[in-house]
Amino acid sequence: MPAQKSSEEAQPTQPCVICREPIVVGAKKCVHCSSFQNRTIDNLTTWSSILAAPLALLPLVGIAAALWALTPAASKGKIEMQLISCRRDTVQAAFINSGRSPAMVTGSLFEVVRDGKVQTAGYETRADAPSVKVINPNEEASTVNYKPYVGNTPDVFIPANSAVKACIFRFTANWMDFEGTKDSIVGECQCPG
Repeated sequence: MPAQKSSEEAQPTQPCVICREPIVVGAKKCVHCSSFQNRTIDNLTTWSSILAAPLALLPLVGIAAALWALTPAASKGKIEMQLISCRRDTVQAAFINSGRSPAMVTGSLFEVVRDGKVQTAGYETRADAPSVKVINPNEEASTVNYKPYVGNTPDVFIPANSAVKACIFRFTANWMDFEGTKDSIVGECQCPG
């Protein structure tokens, strides 16, 4: 009587699409390397892993942003200035702090520039507010008027009869924050006619 073959030997085999070991024809998964034999499922599994990796990093990006906000560089002050008006007897400037900690305007320099050359001035420019002004973040703009003085007498930046052709007012404000960061801001406007 002929010997019976086991059911395992009786089934036809084919090589695994990944490891090339023999597996039963029609098997969905290899018993040797556990890879799916249907390439669509195998590709779907691979691509879902590849796409999930960047999504897994999103919480780390959020944590990094939160930690950056705590660093000293992120907590510094930053004063910005806009010249509001330029008249012969007054320059009005607005200051805001777009940083994250208080900062202060520590000084200023006013210059009249004609035809590209800085003109020497016989006056001192003074602020109508305290010379050092602390500006906190998220506050409304702080407006300061600067006026020329000769001694204790108010004067004008340019005389009324002066030619103002190719003339600009250049105003430089110095500021610093409480971390020791120092910087200057320059604003210019056309000389008043």
